[in-house]
Amino acid sequence: MTIEDWRRRIDGIDDHLLRLLNRRAQLAVELARLKRAAGLPVEDPGREQQVLARVCQRNQGPLDGSSVAALFTHIIRACRALGQKSQGSPDVRSAGTLRSRQRGRRGKH
Repeated sequence: MTIEDWRRRIDGIDDHLLRLLNRRAQLAVELARLKRAAGLPVEDPGREQQVLARVCQRNQGPLDGSSVAALFTHIIRACRALGQKSQGSPDVRSAGTLRSRQRGRRGKH
């Protein structure tokens, strides 16, 4: 395989990851709305720790546990922030999409 072939494979995985991350964010926004409607706190540090422990336990590498924990901590924070923003926003996709486009311009593999 050529370098371009490898890059295309990585790009395909990146596209899949992006779809999954956006789906996760949509679910987190809906969960935040449900919690608010039920009068529950949106933020749940105990649940966040459970998620981190679960993904680190399931990790089979080659990423090490601290890298997995750092990635998921960032994902959780981004989803939490989106859930907080969605409180008054009718379309959460527009805010997240702009930020993703801006970050995507910073560099390539």
